[in-house]
Amino acid sequence: LALHCTRTRRCCHFKRLQELQSWFRLLLQLLQLLQLLQHLPVLSACSLGALAAALLSRPAKMAAGGGRLRTPEVEIVELNEESITFILKKTDISMANALRRVMLAEIPTMAIDKVEIVSNTTVLHDDFLAHRLGLVPLKSTFAKFGNEPAPFVYNRDCGCILQCPRCTVVFELSVKCTSEETMCVTTKELKSQNAKKVTVAVGGRRDAMDVDGDEGDEGHILLVKMRKGQELKLRAWAQMGIAKEHAKWNPCCTAVFTYEPEVDLNAKVYSSMSAQQRKDFVEDCPRRLPKGESFPYDTVESDDGSACMVCIDCLESAKHFNHLAKVRDKPGWFKFVVESTGALRPEEIVERGMNVLMKKLEDIRTNMPAEE
Repeated sequence: LALHCTRTRRCCHFKRLQELQSWFRLLLQLLQLLQLLQHLPVLSACSLGALAAALLSRPAKMAAGGGRLRTPEVEIVELNEESITFILKKTDISMANALRRVMLAEIPTMAIDKVEIVSNTTVLHDDFLAHRLGLVPLKSTFAKFGNEPAPFVYNRDCGCILQCPRCTVVFELSVKCTSEETMCVTTKELKSQNAKKVTVAVGGRRDAMDVDGDEGDEGHILLVKMRKGQELKLRAWAQMGIAKEHAKWNPCCTAVFTYEPEVDLNAKVYSSMSAQQRKDFVEDCPRRLPKGESFPYDTVESDDGSACMVCIDCLESAKHFNHLAKVRDKPGWFKFVVESTGALRPEEIVERGMNVLMKKLEDIRTNMPAEE
């Protein structure tokens, strides 16, 4: 019994030690955050590149007399109606991932939140239709969040009893099939009572499910199909929210970032290889990234290093040659690809994501106790 009690006490002490270690690690993280906030510059609304430089700057080295701030760079590679591809340089993964998470979950948009079914004789029941309507992307240019006055506010923050034009936009849909042919009801039939500010987002290409629709329905989303005599009449209320509350407020289809592989070749070891060994080394790359100017492969070059899949096949084939090549992630280099649902333009998603992240940091700094 005494031995059992001793073991029990040791177990309790071990658990307490683990808890103390966890609290100690949390305290260190908070101290690092305080150091970061003390070195943040004064931020203001400006262009996309300036926002990125102001927001993502953080101390690279904390010296005794101060710190040296990084100078992040944003390079836009491709921009179209549906997606944006840009490169974020000279920062670390914590800031890159924070920007990605904010774009996915905390940018305000408009979406249908409440639906009143007046008449529904279609094959889909009311709950199914309400769910489909909630996932329809709406133009959310006026769903802003920040210090400046916004045309719309959250319904929970509005002073109205249920809804009002300041927090809600009403949509109506009323269709009835009178022909013998199947009728396709799309989002084109959703009529907004405030079309100047919020309307249904229209895609740039025809939806795969809408192959039987009319040419005027191109880019709209299919809601339901009706036969003769069926009717659908409803009212829907669109309100502002964020994807943390529900995925229907998410403005992004995808928001991801990848690392650029960095391949280093040892010229001295490479020159000691025979012509056939060099050829085998180059041909082992699935995408044939390294290319030689002639058969002996006296030089090895890459037209596009970012296309490397990091399959390590080249290293496996040359494992008998020590230090021939190294493949690693390029430090401080992140390639972002952000695709929009149509609620916001891709560049607006990135800019508003930076604004939201900036607002969060400002709130933390404002509520910090002043130093004595």
